[in-house]
Order: sequence, then structure tokens, then C-alpha cells
Amino acid sequence: MNERKKIGPSVFAFPALLVAMFGVVWIFHAQLYGLFSDPAHVRAAVERAGVWGPALFVLLQVFQVIVFMVPGEILQIAGGWLFGILPGSLLSILGISLGSVVDFAVARVLGKRFVAGLFGKKELERFDRITNTPRAEAAFFLLFVIPGMPKDVLCFVAGLSTLRPLTFLLVSMLGRVPGIVGSAVMGAAAYEGRTILLVP
Repeated sequence: MNERKKIGPSVFAFPALLVAMFGVVWIFHAQLYGLFSDPAHVRAAVERAGVWGPALFVLLQVFQVIVFMVPGEILQIAGGWLFGILPGSLLSILGISLGSVVDFAVARVLGKRFVAGLFGKKELERFDRITNTPRAEAAFFLLFVIPGMPKDVLCFVAGLSTLRPLTFLLVSMLGRVPGIVGSAVMGAAAYEGRTILLVP
């Protein structure tokens, strides 16, 4: 599908998605702020879900990736606190993988105009210059490894690249694993009272 054919859907999809995301954030801003501002709040919500707690945790991870205005580090820390380092990391990886695939697919279907509308043309061009190379896999991997890099933006940018979906998923998650595991270690340390690990 060429870019011209994507212009029509993107014109309607961009405002619809933006309105939907801001609508959710505005309507539930108090609950979302309370939930995503403290790992203890995430822990309480997941524990209230009982046997469905792990499923709820995964859905929260999917949500925070798609609604990119929501920070994800708190959830990753809460995963280690709730489930331990290995299970918490694996649940985070599952949820983040699902959310990343959604972002990737949305960008691939709706095209560059849609992604530029979400993040701005300059931001898109900045990443496009880095990733639009014969070694796109290595470029994306390094970008996903770097702490503080807007990884949700990268998922959309990857959808505009020549990366195949499975290649994108493998590269992005390998790059994210150190950060996810590190956050889970912090959460597990907090649960066990070893707060020294939480000091930067």
C-alpha cells in the first residue's frame, strides 16, 4: 500500500485516536495518575484482581504502551515487587510486546502522515535519519537499549521502516530486556526491604 492510499485513513484516524486517548486520560485522570504514579498502587490493584491479577498486569502494560502518555517504569518496578524478578520481567515483556506490536501495526497501516501527526514531523525525521539505513536492525536495537529513549515513538517509527514484524519484535524486546529486568530487580528489592538498590 503506497503513501497516497494511506492519506485518506490517516486523516480520520489521527484525530479519532488522539481524541480517544485524551478522552480516556481526561475522564480517568485521577485514577490513572494514582495507579501509575506509585508501584504500591499497581500492587493493590493487581492483588484486588485475585487470580486475574497477572492478566490485569499484562493488560496494564499493553495500555501504557499504546497510550504513550502513560509512563511505563512504574509498572515494570511493580512487576518485580508483585511477582518476583523472573515472573515480573516475563509478564512485563509479554504486555510490552503486545502493545508494541499494536503500535507497529497502526503505523504500518496508517502511514507516515499519521505518525507525524502524533509526534511531530521533526521528531519523526530525527529517528528516520538514524533508522533508515541498511543496518536498520542494529540501529533500532541500539536505540531501544539506550535509557530514556522514547521507545513508544520508536515502535511507530519501526512500523514505517522496512523491518519485518517478527524482526521488529525480536530487536525491540532484546533491547528492552535489560531495562525491564533492572526495574524488576528494583521492585523485588523494595519488596524485600533492600532499599539500597533503589538509590541511583
